[in-house]
Amino acid sequence: MRSIVLGLMVLLCWPSSSYARLKPLVLQGQQEASLRASLRPKKLALVIGIQHFQRDSGWQSLKYPKKDARRFAKMLKDASFDHVLLRTEAKETTRSALIDALKRLGKMAKGAGDTVLVYISSHGTVAVPTDGKTPERFIITSDTNAKVHKTALSVKTMLSLLKRYLSKRILLMLAVCYNGQNQSKSQLPRGMKGNALNTQPLRTPSTAIQILSAASRGQAAFEHKQLHGDVYTHFYLKCFYKYWKKKPITAIDAHICAVKPTKEFVKNNLGALQVPALASELDANRDIFLFQKKQRKKGYLRTTWAKGKSLIFRVFRWGRKGSRRAVRFQADANEDIALSPGRYRVAILDQQGQTLHTQQLDIQAGSTAHLEEPFVISAFGSFMSAGKMDNAPSIGATLSLQKQYFGLQLNLQQTQKELPSGNNVIFYGELRAFVGYPWHITPQFDLFAGAYGGFGLLTQQVFRTPRTASVGSYGVMAQAAWWFLPTMGVTLQADTGFSILQIATAENTSLKQLFEYSIKLGVQWRL
Repeated sequence: MRSIVLGLMVLLCWPSSSYARLKPLVLQGQQEASLRASLRPKKLALVIGIQHFQRDSGWQSLKYPKKDARRFAKMLKDASFDHVLLRTEAKETTRSALIDALKRLGKMAKGAGDTVLVYISSHGTVAVPTDGKTPERFIITSDTNAKVHKTALSVKTMLSLLKRYLSKRILLMLAVCYNGQNQSKSQLPRGMKGNALNTQPLRTPSTAIQILSAASRGQAAFEHKQLHGDVYTHFYLKCFYKYWKKKPITAIDAHICAVKPTKEFVKNNLGALQVPALASELDANRDIFLFQKKQRKKGYLRTTWAKGKSLIFRVFRWGRKGSRRAVRFQADANEDIALSPGRYRVAILDQQGQTLHTQQLDIQAGSTAHLEEPFVISAFGSFMSAGKMDNAPSIGATLSLQKQYFGLQLNLQQTQKELPSGNNVIFYGELRAFVGYPWHITPQFDLFAGAYGGFGLLTQQVFRTPRTASVGSYGVMAQAAWWFLPTMGVTLQADTGFSILQIATAENTSLKQLFEYSIKLGVQWRL
């Protein structure tokens, strides 16, 4: 029996031939560089500035949150953060949009060593949640109404989302307050009694999270016209730039430096007390560095082309001998992605991997390069009914060139009307300029609405005698486009307006305003 057991042990411990053939994986060149880049701890940030609120909500607009957010985002780029998400527009700062942004940030944080920073400048308030228990702190979002507990963003909700992150270096900065003091960045909802003194102190749900607040519990936080921004944010940035080129600086270093000047400024100029506060577990997160060591300064790519839709960006770095290294990432609008200085070719792809647009960019150290909307050229066949064409149906052709909000069109129309004495042939040529706003509903479907103004020449051939008149036109237009290929689509345009035409009679000459409308169908190309 022992011999059988011994034999089985020998068989189990003897290496198999397949195992013996295994060799260590060796990465070379681009593979090794890509792996190292993916494993390197990243520095990620979500920067939020909420300045305007619902008119019927009771919260007055603030003056400087957008500027606060842009300044803070610039500081993070100077500190070589890898990815900065900026949210300042109304549609980007609703409660649901901010929750989506926090979830997106969490997906980007792939390791415990990643640094994650969330900054918010807005109104704050206190409200009783739906369970009717202890009042909670809320951030007022752009769509918050009188029902604060349902439409504002709870700080408790934010912390629960941050707690799910894989990162162990998370910093939440709140340039808000909750006590309702006059002239401060805090208000209570109409009809509610009470203040922030009824709430519990802010506590971190995890040793991975630090919370920096613009004011201590029960105090107000202020913005001031002399500083053109939030007081605490102003001095925090000032402290960062005071030390960042001299020594490594942590988030708490800049915070401690900002406490005294914030307190003194508010006391001297507003006669109030504001002492920035810190909530952190003892000995936790002392190494959240905003800037740790001198690095080659990076440049940034701003993903403005996405227009709020999540698209895929593929970035090719051109090497010395024309070789290319590709980086692929997904982004929304107003995101800044750090890249080493150099020349890049950027391809924008939809969710199916089809290329929508390509552009070559030069990324320079310390600057932000913006993706530009491509030129779109369209060719239409058109139908028009207009008083200037003697109300006779006319057909023609239109050539259009558009660049995002602006465009030019060349319109040519002709019609023929039978008269008892012969045919009346009318020809009209017009150069039209238009301006409007585009909506990218889906990667395949676009809408555009705007206004136009034009100038043209009208020629009539009556009794073989040509007559020419100058015509001005103005009106409104709408256009829909469907892209069946990444660079080619079909488009339908409708416009309506008026023409101003000089009418000459035997007695006098006068200006007459005539109604017109047209419908155009054509094809378009992205250049």
